[in-house]
Amino acid sequence: MGRTDDELPQRLCPFSEASEAGEAVNEEEVKAPKAAEMPESRLSFDLEPIDSRDFAFKYNVYKRTIKPYIDALYGWDEDQHANNLRSLLEGSATHSAIVVQGTRVGVVQIEETLSEISLHQIAILPEYQRHGIGTAIIQSLMTQSLAVRKPLRLSVFQANSEAGRLYERLGFKVVSESAEDAQLELTPPEL
Repeated sequence: MGRTDDELPQRLCPFSEASEAGEAVNEEEVKAPKAAEMPESRLSFDLEPIDSRDFAFKYNVYKRTIKPYIDALYGWDEDQHANNLRSLLEGSATHSAIVVQGTRVGVVQIEETLSEISLHQIAILPEYQRHGIGTAIIQSLMTQSLAVRKPLRLSVFQANSEAGRLYERLGFKVVSESAEDAQLELTPPEL
């Protein structure tokens, strides 16, 4: 069942059964098909929980979207990042695949606590960027933030100026920053 950009995201549910991903990541096997035209109005998306069995997909998205920023800041160590990602996915209920029109187009990591909603990561494969997918997800989280009266928080690499402009356009304010990244927040009125 799809969500539109103004509906609340579903709570993360138990993991679906999936085949065990092998240790080696074959990028050719996990590349998404070419981007289909995205509907111009009311983009519908699903969030499909992922875990360690989805390592190859998540790593492909991570490598194709976040690697340039990590590499520029710290250098890229393939083994280290693969191991870190495996650890993050193990037992996590906060990682989801972004699914549009039946195709996995990216990943998101959302965590809701008693005091806030945190968007720890949103990464959309390059061929699906600039179709409104990220905006739809963030607007959905903004609606949830307002409904539950909790601030929505995220961070962005300073070098990712395009994403930074998107967040600011959507009303996020910088609450702290370093040379590497900025912490942003959107606080519902009357908080």
